[in-house]
Amino acid sequence: MIIKKTTSGDNTILVEIEGSLSGDESVHELENLLAELEKSAQRHITLNFLKVPAINSANLGKLFLFFNKIRTEGRTLRIKGCSDTLYKTFQLIEMENHIPYEREAP
Repeated sequence: MIIKKTTSGDNTILVEIEGSLSGDESVHELENLLAELEKSAQRHITLNFLKVPAINSANLGKLFLFFNKIRTEGRTLRIKGCSDTLYKTFQLIEMENHIPYEREAP
């Protein structure tokens, strides 16, 4: 998994992730990334999954837990940019009822 982070002056961090989030190793990598984001000072977190072809249930669970935790702190999480396969997965699980997402990247 390749991660690129960009911060902006409006207290936002954009994290671009490239590679599959469906293997066992990706669970630990995503967990480490989310722990780092949790400790960050940015109030708004945007994840770009345009180059993520797949995600497993363990990683989805990590995203849900992370979203709920930072939301209680008054912070936001959004997903902007989804690969075609990931977008279909998000539609199937009705992700919009949990984490806001958009198909197009920022």
